[in-house]
Order: sequence, then structure tokens, then C-alpha cells
Amino acid sequence: MIKLLEETELQVYKKKKQMSVISRDNLVGRNIREAVDNAGGYDDNDKREKCIPKKAKVFTSPYIERIVKVGEKRSKDETCMCNSVFASTRDDGDEIWDIGTGHLLHQGFAYQFNHGMFLHSKIIDCWAAFLNKMENYKDESSLSRFFFDTTIVTEDILNELKSEDMKCRLFATLLRIYTKKFDVKPSFRDVALVFFPIVDDGKYYLLIFDLKSSLYYIVDHVKRTGTLERKYGMIPNLVKKLFCNYLTSQHHPMAKTLTFKAARVMNISWLVEKAGTECGIYLMRHMETYMGEYEGRWECGLTGKMPADVSATIKLRIKYMARLLTSDFNKFKNMIVKDIEAFRKLDILEQDMLLRESAENRKKKRKTKGRR
Repeated sequence: MIKLLEETELQVYKKKKQMSVISRDNLVGRNIREAVDNAGGYDDNDKREKCIPKKAKVFTSPYIERIVKVGEKRSKDETCMCNSVFASTRDDGDEIWDIGTGHLLHQGFAYQFNHGMFLHSKIIDCWAAFLNKMENYKDESSLSRFFFDTTIVTEDILNELKSEDMKCRLFATLLRIYTKKFDVKPSFRDVALVFFPIVDDGKYYLLIFDLKSSLYYIVDHVKRTGTLERKYGMIPNLVKKLFCNYLTSQHHPMAKTLTFKAARVMNISWLVEKAGTECGIYLMRHMETYMGEYEGRWECGLTGKMPADVSATIKLRIKYMARLLTSDFNKFKNMIVKDIEAFRKLDILEQDMLLRESAENRKKKRKTKGRR
């Protein structure tokens, strides 16, 4: 987000606006485009030649670069896009992202891209769907990847009281339903890497099946002690068992080898001591950047050094939000772009006021929910 104004600057601005045709009342309760219309409606002569802005880079197709570069500064377009969404007066339940796979993002989820907020598993699910779409634009020499969402491991599958047969049948059914949404054969013979993002009891980590090299990894950015079961419970072994059972039913050549392959935590250089609010961003980064590199040779752009990684994850929040919402896959892209263009026309003080009002309204909503 842009840096909010100091109180003294706000007071000066309020006095200025009392003498201006654009009053604060015209902004409260209206959406961004209405505010822009009001701001532009008092040119009596209307003789000024209209300026046709160039199309911002953030509005163009994201297919060229499959991986967001951590070293690049966040652009003005990306920052403006995020602030326009944060300042929106849309209801929390209004849809802002839909790529036709059954995964939806609503306005309320957008605020979780703010620094210091935990990411909901729904955002991870949308990221998985987006990455699957992006696989259609991979280089021919790159390994083919497929990403499941977090819903594939249901409560029934984790329920120890359920029979193994029921779990296997349920898992296979959910797997088939999910793969039908994308251009992938259910046999997985054309897929090299299969990803299962896991969000469990505050832990965000990634399970990776390498179907070419017959390897099974757990990727976790947090240092944890103890046995595998103590750290992650039953999920890694259960997912391996169910997935290998499914591969066996499809006569996959790696099914038998993987069945006897124990899960191991991949050695990475960017480990952190404690889990925090950035766990979801680390998980998204791992999903995006792992292309089948040998252990020890994979670099995701994070370092394990807190000052640098904090800055990087803040930047990634903005870039990932921009990438999702302005993707050509998103059927709400035009709406998002119009809001960005309208927000851009406001001066920085008007933008600041909209952001403040939006933040204040969210605080009031949280207090109201807390009283119920």
C-alpha cells in the first residue's frame, strides 16, 4: 500500500477540500469511478484535449514471465492496482477473480494480501489453479507440472475411523473431478511433477512427487525438530499411500517404486526459525518456482536472512495479487482494470482518503462481528 498521510497533512487537505468543488462527502460511500466522475465534472469549457494514457504493463498478458522475479522492484502499476482494490467499496462477498475452474476469490480475500495478514487456504487453491493454467505456456524443454489444491485432502480422508477402502475411493474420485478441470490426463503419464499444497493446523508446506526420478519431497520453510510424524502428523504418509494407490490403478510405471519411497524434507537454504504470517507466501513461492531441480541446486529467490526476506515477501504479496487479478484468465479483469484507471486519476490525497475510509470500514465490520 502507499504510505498514508500524516495527520497534519490530512488537516491541511481537509481545509483545502472545504474550499474545493470536490468535497469529502462526494467520496464517502461512492465507488472509485464515481469519485473520478465527480472530480472531472467541473470543467465548464471542457476544451482541454483528452489525454489517452498508455496501457499499463500490469494490464498486459503475464504469459512471458512464468516466475515473478524477487529482485525486481514492485512497479507503480502493481502498487496502484493493489491500492485500488484495497480502497474499493465493493462488498466482501463480491467476486473479483474467476478463471472457470470453480475457484473464486471475493473482495474480502483481497485484504489478506496486506502485509502481516495470514493467507486463507482459498488463495492457495486459486494460485494452484492459476499455475495449472500457466503450464500451457511453459517451454517445451521444461518438465510438466500439475498442482492440486488444498481441498483434495478432506476431513473424511483424514478421519481415522473411515476405512482405507473408502479413503482410496474418495481420493480417486476427488482426483478425477479435479483433473477434469484442466488439460491433463488422469493417468499422469505426461506429468513429471505433482504438487500437493498442505495447510494444516497453522502449518503451510508442500508435498512434491517427482514422477520422473521417483522422489517424494516435503518442502517446508520453517525449521522443525522431531520425527517426520511429530512434525507433520499422518498427512505426508497418507497422501503418498493414496496417490500411489491411484497411480497403481492407472498402471503408472513409477507407482511401485514410489510406494516404497519414504518422504524426506528437502534441504533448502532459506529456512526460518519460526512460522509467521508469511507462511502462505512461502508456499506460493515454492509452488511457483520448483521446476524439478536437484536438491541443493534449487533457488527460489529467498535467502533465510530476515531483513531481506521480509522485504521480498512484502513485495511478493503485491506482485502475486497483481498477477492473479490482472491475468487474462480472470473474467473480472476488465472490471479490475477500470478501477485501476479510475484510481490512478485521483490525486494522492484523494487516494489516501479512500484507503483510510476502507480500512476504517473494515475495522468497524470486525468489531461488529466480534459482538455477535
